[in-house]
Amino acid sequence: MAALACLVVAGCLTAYTTSQYSHPDGLITPLEKLTPAIQAFVRYPDPKHPLLDDQVVTEVYKQNPDLARAFQHVHVLIHHDATNVVVLICATNQNIALLEDASWTAGIDKLHFKSNPPSPAVFTISLPGTPP
Repeated sequence: MAALACLVVAGCLTAYTTSQYSHPDGLITPLEKLTPAIQAFVRYPDPKHPLLDDQVVTEVYKQNPDLARAFQHVHVLIHHDATNVVVLICATNQNIALLEDASWTAGIDKLHFKSNPPSPAVFTISLPGTPP
């Protein structure tokens, strides 16, 4: 009976883990809304209440619960200067990059989920004016 329970639990965990990342292309459209929302916080910060990077994402989610739901099964990292932002969407427990979006152009965005082998969860897009 214990062996059966282990098989059922393992099967459920595998299904859950693979299903939440099996269609990361479904995150492309919400990412096109998330990036400018994050950029607005970066570009126009509240001088009385500066935010850390993870707080920026939390504040964006508070203002737009649909984005919070869209990205609930992934980890969102941001890299920015005073004007531009790069958003990196990663698998939360696998250290795998799924998508990377630059706020200043779509031409350099990356669909990491198409990489084989998987891309590590590190920024590959440099901010304008910084070396690659």
